[in-house]
Amino acid sequence: MATMKTKQVASLVTMIVFAAVFVLMSAINASASFGSISDVEVIGIDAVDGSANVGAFAGQILPIRVTFEANENATDVRLKAWITGDKDLSVSTERFDVMEGSVYSRVLSVQVPYDLDPTEDLRLQIAVESKNDGLADETTINLAGQRESYAVQILDV
Repeated sequence: MATMKTKQVASLVTMIVFAAVFVLMSAINASASFGSISDVEVIGIDAVDGSANVGAFAGQILPIRVTFEANENATDVRLKAWITGDKDLSVSTERFDVMEGSVYSRVLSVQVPYDLDPTEDLRLQIAVESKNDGLADETTINLAGQRESYAVQILDV
């Protein structure tokens, strides 16, 4: 009798493991459904691998070129970029359609907050998303926040 219960428990555990693997694989496939970011340049600096710590001054407008490859056809795609902690300064491209096997490049300009604290970690978030297909890919770029050495600004009264 004990061996029958052991077999039932073993088969139940096996079914749960297979279900978990199936759900995990589905989530991985869904996360990069229609494209992936292949290159990011911030102020002309190649920063896609996250190893660059791009210097960014308070109030500066950062030109960002994002290149991505479409793995599938998708409609209403846009690129979105923002500096962490300040979604008010997020920007996005116009919506456009992509075709499987094509490479796309778009330029965005994100403003660095004037009131940044140089001691805090700043990150530039970039996402490729579609109205219909959701998030395709995203990446994070490290920024080294700085203030101009000789600029006089009244920050608070």
